[in-house]
Amino acid sequence: MSRYGALLRHWHRRLGVAASLFLIWLAISGVILNEGAHFGLDHARVAAPWLMHWYGLAATPPERGYSAGGHWLVETTDATLLDAKPLTPSIQSPLGLAAVHALLFVATANGLVLLTPDGQRIEEVRAPTLPLKSIRRIGRTASGEVAIQDLDAYASRDGETWTGIAADTVIWSQAQALPESERARILPFARPSLALSRVLADAHSGRLFGKLGPLLIDLAGLAAILLASSGVWMFWRASRRRHHLHPR
Repeated sequence: MSRYGALLRHWHRRLGVAASLFLIWLAISGVILNEGAHFGLDHARVAAPWLMHWYGLAATPPERGYSAGGHWLVETTDATLLDAKPLTPSIQSPLGLAAVHALLFVATANGLVLLTPDGQRIEEVRAPTLPLKSIRRIGRTASGEVAIQDLDAYASRDGETWTGIAADTVIWSQAQALPESERARILPFARPSLALSRVLADAHSGRLFGKLGPLLIDLAGLAAILLASSGVWMFWRASRRRHHLHPR
């Protein structure tokens, strides 16, 4: 074996060991990213404090919420809270809150969710029980009825029987600035989180590790090219040598 060939084999082995960990990680993370939906990872989120700090994210409680009957309804990134307690199941994109006859009515775009004052879900009402297919806002009449409106406005005492009313007779629920005491209460539920797929993609590309991360991934790719090239060259040299030693 020539001195050049021995040197090439020496560095081929060293480069292979150094690059193997990066290449294995790239392969594993690539498979997870491509098949994440099959593993149920497409909706998974991570909220490890050290990782959020690494991304420069901090807890940011919402500044506004809906108040009715002494209760606060607040939506964070991952939960909907009633009096700083998460609702189960969560109510996505609430439009307002009304307190009527010891019940709480939460409006969404296409229905009403009825809750007990402690947050227990009673039922969810939609059209045709509701006189509207979509809801724009919710409120309370002066006589103590719950009111909803899209184009027209309707009121009800029980959430089942509705009558038309004039919209200007309703005190409509509007988002209000949260007191500092309420913001402090919801702080544990306002921790930042990231989609697991985002973190995996950043790790796969190297962006998770700062400015040097993509450079390391590029070097791993270059190492793979060199390994493949040197491996093919050594195989070709070995084949030629065998051919010269054992000609047919």
